[in-house]
Amino acid sequence: MGLSLFLLNLSSDARQDLPKFTSLDNNSLLTAIRSRITKDVPQRNFDRADRIFDLVTALIFIVHILILPVMVLGIIPIWVCILMWVVTRTSLAGAGHYYIHRKKHYTKKGHFHFVRNMAHSLFDMNYVGGCLTATDGHVMVHHPYLMTGADVKKGFFGGMLKLPRWLRLPGYTLHKFGTFLTGMQIRGYEINFFEREKDSIRGEFWLMRLLMLAEFAVCAWFGLLWVWMIQFVITLWYNTFLVTSSHDYEDKADENDDKPIMMLPPALQHDWAACQIQLSHDLTISGNRWVDVFLSAGLSPHRVHHVIPNQKSGFSNLLSEASVRSVCEDAGMTWARPQNFFWDRLPKMIRDYLLSDPRDPTTGVKTNPGLGLRACFQYVVTGFRGFGAI
Repeated sequence: MGLSLFLLNLSSDARQDLPKFTSLDNNSLLTAIRSRITKDVPQRNFDRADRIFDLVTALIFIVHILILPVMVLGIIPIWVCILMWVVTRTSLAGAGHYYIHRKKHYTKKGHFHFVRNMAHSLFDMNYVGGCLTATDGHVMVHHPYLMTGADVKKGFFGGMLKLPRWLRLPGYTLHKFGTFLTGMQIRGYEINFFEREKDSIRGEFWLMRLLMLAEFAVCAWFGLLWVWMIQFVITLWYNTFLVTSSHDYEDKADENDDKPIMMLPPALQHDWAACQIQLSHDLTISGNRWVDVFLSAGLSPHRVHHVIPNQKSGFSNLLSEASVRSVCEDAGMTWARPQNFFWDRLPKMIRDYLLSDPRDPTTGVKTNPGLGLRACFQYVVTGFRGFGAI
């Protein structure tokens, strides 16, 4: 599907290593969840929630666009602008996460309709993801094959884990800066003109890259490059830790480790929906679930999203949560409280991604820290060359 091979565990054979789930028949948890939601929540409520979600996203985007001229004119203190940039970038990327799950629109000639699909490009806003392959990598691979050797998220942040702990923060930051500055454009050119149909240019991707690069250029022109760098580092690491917090990758280096699944009732240990819920975390930031949909980059109602990824917005996920929880508890599952990002998850992320010994992210085997500088240099270069850009 056009995936970069470095994201995958090539020693894993999908035909043998992927888990075997029971069929999605009338006795499955997913069937029960869908039936309960249909019974509990009218479709018009979901439609209204999706429209409100779209409206809030549009308002956040307008605010984001206004931050730069306001900052250049000195109307608002710079520290406020930095904070607003971090919040709007995180919120828009979270909205983009839901848009890439929505139905794609095509022209009468079968080409990708970039105007109607424009919102997909918001997925790139936080410097972490990439909308060009998000449908393949995130929707088609991460969701159904969660926490297995096929899950792209397992290896997505693995490059930094091979580095000595003292090089991870600068190494990953420079790697992602290179991805932003040149790597993503190189990767986009390859995908648009070599890996996909040449007459189906992804205009929404290129317009978003132009906007993001223009922000960088304007800051450099007006002597505010240091401001851009501060917001870049904060946005990048905040969103990186949000993504890694949404699943227990740090506790599951071995893809054969099924400890979380063994905590399910025996009848549900091979049920796809039960496994999706058990292996996902809901995150809370402010304590208001509706606000946290945006502040968490779309990861606040994460369990519902993973079991019903076709819902169009985080607001629809929240409308469905009571029904999903009720079905799970009736089936004998424990519905844990949402985890606080700052107190429950962030310390674990810092410990595992910044303070742990260097290791291979797939096998968990420790690597040679003596090769640190060379490995860091190679890792940073891959960002500028586009190998780490998806």
